Amino acid sequence: MVKIVIQRVKRSSVTVNGTIVGQIQTGALVLVGISKNDTESDLDLAVNEMLNVCLWPDAEGNEWQLGVKDANLEILLVSQFTLQARYGNGKKPDFSRAMSHENARVLFDLYVEKTKKVYQENKVQTGEFGAMMDVEIVNDGPATLVIDFAVQRN
Repeated sequence: MVKIVIQRVKRSSVTVNGTIVGQIQTGALVLVGISKNDTESDLDLAVNEMLNVCLWPDAEGNEWQLGVKDANLEILLVSQFTLQARYGNGKKPDFSRAMSHENARVLFDLYVEKTKKVYQENKVQTGEFGAMMDVEIVNDGPATLVIDFAVQRN
């Protein structure tokens, strides 16, 4: 199942070969790990959760009241297959749960498309799929959630 890491940030950027390819101000940096068994409906679930999980305070300062969508914030989406790693058999991680590169690219692009469709296209930025990326964040809080949909279903 899809696994996402949502980090509440004051700002974040992704640089590839010295060039910034995506950047946001206040909002969410979201790392997206796609597993080999994920489907389009799994993406719908993850997009909905990402947009609506309450990480931000409301206008009165009450913590944990608004999602990124309600707060009208920016999102930086970064594909990260290493979120699907398993450990326990020696020192090296096992990435056999991760979807193949070609298929994951298709689903990640679909994840981005779905996010833009149900939110605001101009508020959604991405890294570069498959590239070695420098991801810079100024974490706000820090507040970070790991959402593993396989665990949530059990």
